[in-house]
Amino acid sequence: MEKAKQNAAPEKEMQTVSEKETQTVLPKKIKQTILLEKTGIFSKSLNRRYEYTITCKGVDTKKILVICTNPASSNLLAVDTTTNYLMNNLFAMGYSTITLCNLFAEITNKLKPAKAEDNADNMEYLKEILKRDFDEILLGFGNGHHFTTFP
Repeated sequence: MEKAKQNAAPEKEMQTVSEKETQTVLPKKIKQTILLEKTGIFSKSLNRRYEYTITCKGVDTKKILVICTNPASSNLLAVDTTTNYLMNNLFAMGYSTITLCNLFAEITNKLKPAKAEDNADNMEYLKEILKRDFDEILLGFGNGHHFTTFP
């Protein structure tokens, strides 16, 4: 037993670091907070969405209008793959406001334009929204993220 004690590494004294020293030794942490405000304009029956705007609060840079085919959800908290793709890319490109509108306002996962309801109210809404001050307009359609921009 005594041989084991002799062969063991000598015990090191525990070093204590004061609070001041810890602040200078450890890297500082920076907290970032971004608030996303999501606003949707719907029909009274909530089966048609005319506009979905996502704004980074406190950041005022470029604004973009994205016109897609049709909305997939009336839930502003659920982000579909198209919206997620747009947010990830457009925020990274310096846009602070993304406004989504659609050629068809009917909320559905699989649009059949021949069976779509009367769309005149949506076309009127699009005419009005195009009068707003956007830095760019992006047209997106299909399921392969094929987008065309118009400055």
